[in-house]
Amino acid sequence: MPKPAKHRSNTIRTAASLLFLSALLFYGPAQTSSPYCETVYDIEYLSWEEFRTPVKAESVMPFKKIGNMLLKDDLLILSEPNKGIHLVNNSDPQAPEKISFLSVYAADQVAMSGDILYTRSYVDLIAIDISDPNNAAETGRLKNLFPTPLTTLDDPEKYFFGARDPKLGVVKDFEIVSQQCRGGNYSGNDTSGGCGSSGGGSTATPAQDNTATPAVKQGSLANMIIVDDYLYVISYDEVKTVSLADPSAPELVNTTAVNNWAMETLYYHNNALYIGTSVGVEILDITTRNSPQVAGTFSHQWSCDPIVVQGEVAYSTLRGRGCGGAQNQLDILDVSDIYAPQLITSVEMSEPYGLAIDGNLLLVADGYSGLKRLNVADPANPIFMQGLGNYTLRDIIAVDGHAILQGVNSVIQVDYSDEESITVVSVLEY
Repeated sequence: MPKPAKHRSNTIRTAASLLFLSALLFYGPAQTSSPYCETVYDIEYLSWEEFRTPVKAESVMPFKKIGNMLLKDDLLILSEPNKGIHLVNNSDPQAPEKISFLSVYAADQVAMSGDILYTRSYVDLIAIDISDPNNAAETGRLKNLFPTPLTTLDDPEKYFFGARDPKLGVVKDFEIVSQQCRGGNYSGNDTSGGCGSSGGGSTATPAQDNTATPAVKQGSLANMIIVDDYLYVISYDEVKTVSLADPSAPELVNTTAVNNWAMETLYYHNNALYIGTSVGVEILDITTRNSPQVAGTFSHQWSCDPIVVQGEVAYSTLRGRGCGGAQNQLDILDVSDIYAPQLITSVEMSEPYGLAIDGNLLLVADGYSGLKRLNVADPANPIFMQGLGNYTLRDIIAVDGHAILQGVNSVIQVDYSDEESITVVSVLEY
């Protein structure tokens, strides 16, 4: 593999307002006015040709972190942020076995239709045929579907605010050679490649009821889902609609402005997309699949917010811890009118992340408090049942009494069909 080229670049910033706003939002005030800065970088680029080397199956790899989960029949698909995708044989839930690994630059969300797996890779959307997981191979790519992230290719938590030369490829990494700032009230050590430092915003890396593709089950942290022949994906303050009429040649057909920069997760139910955001729930009407229309909004205080829906009731978790808010609760909403959702009741939680609905049972991944289980036969009066408190959990896939739980260092499978107890079936350690 050729060594990525390094280039030295001078960048002069005379208006750093946006960058300082980011720093203020995520870290608090570090300055009272915007300085004028000159920064010299050594930038390491990865060429577009190498970045777009076709994806193919490789030998199994250990994994350290899971971004989101997807279950297709007996195939469990686990994305590892910035690394790739693990394909796992789950025909025997008591002994899941890794089959192969797909190395994907800046791997992110996944969705699936038929035998084609779709994943975001930095700015591209990739289509991969996994009908034979041992010989999975890329079949198509929609280039530049997404805006260029501020992060580097190597590290999703390292931000580069300097000038990029797109002809040279993707910013793989960088070093600051020197930086001089004049004017303003500047403070702090800059490790982000600009004047001041900035955090990363949502990591919802961020559609259980998807009746259009019943063989596929996703966790509630998904921000990319498929309904019929269309893929919907969150991109900053927009939802992009991609036609999958030709599964190997995805085509962008619509971009819907939602005017909400805090969108995190997507969930489909009954001709509507429910978007969990840090400030509430947005609903899009997709009766016309290729032309989503903004419908209703339910607002709440700042928090992280996955959502699931059953019938005319939506269940949304609000997590303040780590998200800049104070609330940790479950909101239950009446969505009989998607243009005017109404709060039914709220239930206190500890650190709620993802959730899943199975009939009258609601399962909540309540962070360090483990798995919470509620009877929601009467949504206005949910009743807590026996849970599971031995694991720190992030998300859930639930199917007919069997759940796959995304933990912080393992994937746990449980049988929750007994109302009195939950039985651990297997644990796949990271």
